[in-house]
Order: sequence, then structure tokens, then C-alpha cells
Amino acid sequence: MWFYHDDIYFVQNDEGDTYSLYCISGDGTRKEKVTDLFLFGSTYLDSAVHITLHRGFLYYSIKQADGSCILYRRDLEKPDTETVLYTEKGEAGSIIRIRGYGSKVFFEASHQEEENFQGNLYCYDTAKGEIALACTGIYKDYTIAGNQLLYSDVSEVWMVDLTSGEKREFYSPGYPTHISFDGTFFYFDNCREVMLGNLDMKDRCVSYFDRQGERQGEIQFTGVDPCAFGDEASFFYLAVVYHPEENTYYERFMMCDKGKMTEGVTEEIELLWN
Repeated sequence: MWFYHDDIYFVQNDEGDTYSLYCISGDGTRKEKVTDLFLFGSTYLDSAVHITLHRGFLYYSIKQADGSCILYRRDLEKPDTETVLYTEKGEAGSIIRIRGYGSKVFFEASHQEEENFQGNLYCYDTAKGEIALACTGIYKDYTIAGNQLLYSDVSEVWMVDLTSGEKREFYSPGYPTHISFDGTFFYFDNCREVMLGNLDMKDRCVSYFDRQGERQGEIQFTGVDPCAFGDEASFFYLAVVYHPEENTYYERFMMCDKGKMTEGVTEEIELLWN
């Protein structure tokens, strides 16, 4: 599910094997089909699709029957015409984490060689219509802050200057982490390690740092789903809440006011659409 220009976009299986892109208005009053994306079982290997919407265009990747993966682009004003931007060939080809920053769209492309995945970060310049290699050896999470790239490997987070190529260690959590940047702080979410059982639920948290790499604090909460880091004011997450009177657990969408992060204050927000 993707939020773009006050609307919510998502991919849904229609009748048969057709997968389509739909749009719901932010207030939940309007739902419409944008376009058919692909027909599962023809040339496509997997129904999973990675998507981003950026500056009026839809970018998405789909695995092919031959093991490769293709990155497509569509104009939201003319959504029925698709353009191939990039193909990752090789065994278990994958194109994920497609993200737009300014006039550029970044994406991770990887494939399997023997028992290891070989991944790189690429940059599509929308003004020039060109794709360039941004950084090698990336197949975990990343974020972009101006001309700086932060990415996670199996145990550390690294910062790379995209202009000079200079690289330095930024943070050493000891495991892969989800990363986000809101213009002020970098956020590191350990949900993956909790989900895999490598960390206890009591250790579930998001740590945040300033741009100089100084740790500012952490927010602790329950649930294993990744956070939606939001904007400079708040972030959202799915919490698991226990109700003792019913002896059961419920999922609740929670909001954290970033102005009160040091207090760990959260408040429950209403689910808009289900």
C-alpha cells in the first residue's frame, strides 16, 4: 500500500489471474481502478510486485518466468502504456526498494551467484533518462539524505558520499536494520531481528540519530511489522495489544508524536479503511 498525493494506491487480484493497481481517496470515499499491471502465470513468475509512485509516474518491478526481474515505468496520466527501464538477469533476479528522491529514483537490483546474493544500488535520473550505478554490494535497506547514502549490511550501517564515493561506518547495531530519514533524524528499526527470533520482543525498538551520527534515543513498542516513519511530525506502526478481559490480542494502528519521542508517548489512531 502506497500513499501519494493524498490518495492510497494498492495492487489487487481481480477476476482470474489479472493483478491491477487501484486508488482510494484519502478520506475513503472514492475507489477506482487505475490500470491492469500484469497477468500472473503468463510471462510472470511471481505475483509479488514492488512499487513506488514519484512525480507523476509509477515504478514497479516484476519477476519473470526465466528468473530475471524487470523494472517498469508508467505515466499515471497514461497508465496503460509501460516502459522497460532495467532488467536484472541471472538466477533469482530481484529489483526491490524502489524509492524516489528529488529528480532521481533509486532501486536495488540483485541476483544469486552460487549461494550468495550479489546486489547493487542503481540511480535513474528522470531528467536525463539515464541509469547509473550508485553503490556496489548493497542488498539490505538504505535511505538517501541529500548526497549521502546510508545502507545496512549484515551488522553495520555505512554512510557513503555519492559525490566523492567516500565511505565510513555510521552505526554498528550488530544486525541488519530498516532505515529511514525525515530531514532531521535517521531511524533504525530492529523489527526484522525480532521477527526472526534473534531478539526478544522486549528489545523491539527504533533508535534514532542526528546527521552527525550522534545517538539521540530510542522508542520501544510491541509488534514486529516495520514502521511507517512518516514525516517530521510523527510516525506510525502496527502494534499488538493484549486485552486481558478477552484473553486475546488485537492489532492497532499507533501514532508516535516525534516531539515526544523521548517520553515514548503513543496514541491509538482510527483505522481508515479495511
